[in-house]
Amino acid sequence: MEKNKTEIILIALAIIAFAFRFYLMPSHLFFGPEQGRDFLVIRDIVVNHKLTLIGSKTDIMGIFHGPIFYYLAAIPFAVTGGNPLGVSAFFIIIQGLTVFLVYQLTYELTKRRRAGLIAAILFAVSFLFIVYARWLSNPPLSIPFSLFFMLFLLRYVRGKSWYLVASAFAYGLLGQAEFINFLLFAAIGLLTCLMFWKKCIRTKLVIVVTAFLVGLVTSFATYILFDARHDGLVSRGVLDLIQGKSGYQLYLSTSTAGAFRVLLEQAAAIMGLSGWVAGLVVTVPLMPVLFKRMKRDASLSILALWIWVPPFIFGYRRSFLQS
Repeated sequence: MEKNKTEIILIALAIIAFAFRFYLMPSHLFFGPEQGRDFLVIRDIVVNHKLTLIGSKTDIMGIFHGPIFYYLAAIPFAVTGGNPLGVSAFFIIIQGLTVFLVYQLTYELTKRRRAGLIAAILFAVSFLFIVYARWLSNPPLSIPFSLFFMLFLLRYVRGKSWYLVASAFAYGLLGQAEFINFLLFAAIGLLTCLMFWKKCIRTKLVIVVTAFLVGLVTSFATYILFDARHDGLVSRGVLDLIQGKSGYQLYLSTSTAGAFRVLLEQAAAIMGLSGWVAGLVVTVPLMPVLFKRMKRDASLSILALWIWVPPFIFGYRRSFLQS
């Protein structure tokens, strides 16, 4: 009975999430140069059957996002005859359904339905997530894909070994959505493996090999094929970035402070507040609670990694990117 009640609430929240995100979109859909560029590629896929191996370019020379946004967008493009509003509605539906992922991850982290529902409610009505979902581009896909990755990783460290393969697949999708995710979630994944090294070394070799191959194919197969056909364009771009020949060069202290400021501002925006000070007020009291629970359940440490690893990654002066 309780399960049915929860499902009804989540369905209602998904509808509310969609309604808030789609509200006034017919007259307020932003369709700028970037969207026009993307739709030309999507049209080539649907109409001319011209497939692509890469997605839109980043601000770093020679580095591109993956093409997953184009192929997902091709579905509503074909159904609606290329109507941008129809494509936008398709991605907003995905964001609305993400309510279920938010609930499931929170529930499995806390073992409490109430916590899961509170998280789902916050996601459904959060101004930050509403605005983000209305952006007709590839970055919003990082939200559902990151939730999948963290959910599968949590299940893996809690003893369900084959979820390592699922997390590898989700990792590939994340990188395809936004190139920077390759770095961010690789760091989270590697640190998780170090923290749970006993679990990792007990994992069957067939699972590890399968996860590696799935992650490799999902993440880099299209890039490898593209590189082979274009004289190593992407690999040269990555090498230039690593060597500091491209990207944004900032002092470590400046970039780290900026990254943490953005984190706190986003935390405030999720709660409907504004400014990094409000984010600090929201975040600081929650940290002792999280660390206290981590002592009872070590698997919760992946949540701490998810919160704190990205600003450190963005703070590293040779990898401070805007995509």
